[in-house]
Formats: sequence, structure tokens, C-alpha cells
Amino acid sequence: MKTLLRDLKKTRKEWIFEFPFQPSRRWQQFFTKLNLCHLTFHCTRVTFVSRLHRAGVPREIVMRLVNHANELIHRIYEREKVDDLLPWRGKVDKAMNMAFSPQASPKKK
Repeated sequence: MKTLLRDLKKTRKEWIFEFPFQPSRRWQQFFTKLNLCHLTFHCTRVTFVSRLHRAGVPREIVMRLVNHANELIHRIYEREKVDDLLPWRGKVDKAMNMAFSPQASPKKK
């Protein structure tokens, strides 16, 4: 990544990535050549964002890398794995037990 950014700086590129003409079609052709017809540009974007998120890259930086201006849209691309959620399992269990306990039920008048 450092080499890529250094090379971009040397060539005075304004953008890190420039979309090709008809990007969806070009990506589909690329994946077809690799016999990966099940992939799309969108799924590679989700993978990139999710991996950076897990690596601890700040959300603002990832948003700039993928050109997301809106945090709500960006969060759609952050996919969690089971391992990402395991530390919260106990709190979810506790919340669910509280929600279904007799003390949590509304009292009838």
C-alpha cells in the first residue's frame, strides 16, 4: 500500500482510484476471465471495507478510500463475522433474558 501511495504521489494523481468507463460491465468481464462469475464489484467493495474495519483502520479513513460521503451508507459495507460478535454474546444473552423475564412484563391494570 505504501508503494502504491508513493507512486500515485510521484505521478501527481488527483485520485487514488479512477473508475473505468462502464465499470460494472468491465468488472464483470474481469471476473468472468478469472472464472469467478459469482463475484461483482460490489462484493469486492464489501470485502475491502470489512477487512479494513477488522484491521482497525479508522472509519473516516476507510470512507475516504472508498469515496463514501455518508456514514449511514458506509455502515452497509461493514460486514461482521461471528468472531467479531463473540465478545458481546454474554451481554446479548443477558438482555434477552431480561426482556423475557416475568419482571420485564408490563403489569396489567
